[in-house]
Formats: sequence, C-alpha cells, structure tokens
Amino acid sequence: MIVLAALASYAYRSAAHDRDVEAEAKAEEWQSYERARTLETTGSVQGAYRLYDDLCQDGSFVHNNLPRREQPCIKATELADEISVSYEATMAALERYRAIHGVYPDDLSPVKDDIPLSATRAFAGMKLHTISDGGIGVETGMYSAETFRLEK
Repeated sequence: MIVLAALASYAYRSAAHDRDVEAEAKAEEWQSYERARTLETTGSVQGAYRLYDDLCQDGSFVHNNLPRREQPCIKATELADEISVSYEATMAALERYRAIHGVYPDDLSPVKDDIPLSATRAFAGMKLHTISDGGIGVETGMYSAETFRLEK
C-alpha cells in the first residue's frame, strides 16, 4: 500500500512538473512572438523574420486567437518576400553604381537613395562586405552571416 501511495504521489508530481515545463515553454514562445512583433514594428525586418521563422519551424507555437495573417509562418513568409525584394533592389543599385563609377562602393550608403521606398525597411538591415579578391558580398540578414557574392 505504501508503495502504491508513493507511486501515485510520484506520478502526480511528475505530471505537475510536465505541465509547468510546458507552460514555461509556451510563455517563452509567446515572448519570442512579442519580440518579433516589436522588431517588425521598429523596422528590424531581419530580426523579426528570424524569430517568426524559428517559431514557424518549431511548429509548436499555436495561438488560435491570432488572425491567420498574424501567425508566425505567414509573417515569416511576408518578411522573407520583403527582404528578397530589397535584396534584388540592392543588387540592381550596386550594378548601376558599378556601371557609373567602375567599382563597387565600400558600403551601401552611396546606393541608399536608389532603393525604392517599399524596399528600405529591409535594406536598412543589409551589409556590404568587400572580399579579399575585390569582389563584394551582400549580407541580407535573413540567415545570420550568409552572403551573396558579386564578382569584381
């Protein structure tokens, strides 16, 4: 009888612990979602994209009270599209700059005014890197330090 009582007590504590761990995980996911929303509204498109994408890939974040358009996978897709449009606009602006000046700029500031207004939020999170052989790389910010290379 004592063994059964001990087992029942252990099972109860274990179930309570599991509920606590699950509640803590859901709270952390909700905090990540709120951080992503804040980053998006303050113009940090790439940071918001990475957080939404992480929540989407994890698959455990489900909030039935959110409209479909606000779900992490939808938000991640929209921001990825915005970053891609900005990347294409940046590449075109860099090529125009090179056609005029014969070289690529040292940073993205000289081409900023050539970026369409619709692409400026994501453009602000991009970085230009000079590669040792004279080529350049553009970091989109979607995947940490992934770069896309242009030859000199």
